Amino acid sequence: MNNEQFENLREEFLSKEAQLLEFKGREYGADFDRLLNFKEISALTNMKSVDVCLLYMLKHIQSLVLAIKSRNYQSKWYWSNNGNEGLKQRICDIRNYALLLAACIEEEEGVCK
Repeated sequence: MNNEQFENLREEFLSKEAQLLEFKGREYGADFDRLLNFKEISALTNMKSVDVCLLYMLKHIQSLVLAIKSRNYQSKWYWSNNGNEGLKQRICDIRNYALLLAACIEEEEGVCK
């Protein structure tokens, strides 16, 4: 992959990540607290919000690992298809969960800026 191809891929992912974070943020969180979903699950499971967020992220990592181990990623290299998340969307979700995980850590540590 040359530099131009990589930059095109990077731009595609950055754009889609922002769209997914906004869409799923409205779906799972509230306007007043982007971490509300993790906090609610945390209260139900007696886990910390940071653990819940990590668990959600691991679900996507597991799907990615299984696809790569089976070498079945080519047939799943899309954003979504008939309601199914493709590997591209899972990678974006992982990156977005990493950002949400950072937010959970900052809030837990009391260092929100």
